[in-house]
Amino acid sequence: MFNLTDEFLTKTDVKGDVDELKNSLRHILQFTNWPAPPASPMLLNTISINLKRTDRTPTNQQWSGLSGRIRHPDTGRTFVTQQEYTIWNEKVPKYIRKLVAKLETAYQFQSGRVRLSNLPPMVCLRTHSDLEQRFHLAITTNPDVFFYNNTYQSQSSRQFSGFGYHIPVDGFFYKANTYLAHTAINSGDSDRIHLVVDIVPSDQLQ
Repeated sequence: MFNLTDEFLTKTDVKGDVDELKNSLRHILQFTNWPAPPASPMLLNTISINLKRTDRTPTNQQWSGLSGRIRHPDTGRTFVTQQEYTIWNEKVPKYIRKLVAKLETAYQFQSGRVRLSNLPPMVCLRTHSDLEQRFHLAITTNPDVFFYNNTYQSQSSRQFSGFGYHIPVDGFFYKANTYLAHTAINSGDSDRIHLVVDIVPSDQLQ
């Protein structure tokens, strides 16, 4: 059901309780903080919700270490496949686990990496595409946060056009076809925090 030709952003029928998710976020932030701003202003801050099956990341890095990264940011080398994210961080509230399970049942897929993703104010990601599609649920946002799906107008002139998408804090998951080239920008003055659930691609399923 997940294809290269899917629309970039599709609202699902799966809804969570935003207040419960905010409570879960506050609970998690009792044990960790958002990572320090990355060296590049074009990167997200993430907190890992689940870990690799063979994870040996030190305990004090389980929220923000390599457990939350698929590829090296500079070389692109793959550290781990999506299907290896099978260990739930023991401090994660059960509500998040149940909500992810509800999403998996509704859309008949296996989840990979699950994380909280923070796009800070005045940050724009580089245009990129991913090796998997994913679901986003907005926990906090502001009116000046957008995804842009970028498409070539002309292969010869390499001119781009783009469509902007805003995910509201309405409790619903939105499926993002991140196979397509895209970027995200927060031009507002407050954090954009999403619960993000990656989909294990069919060629990684055993």
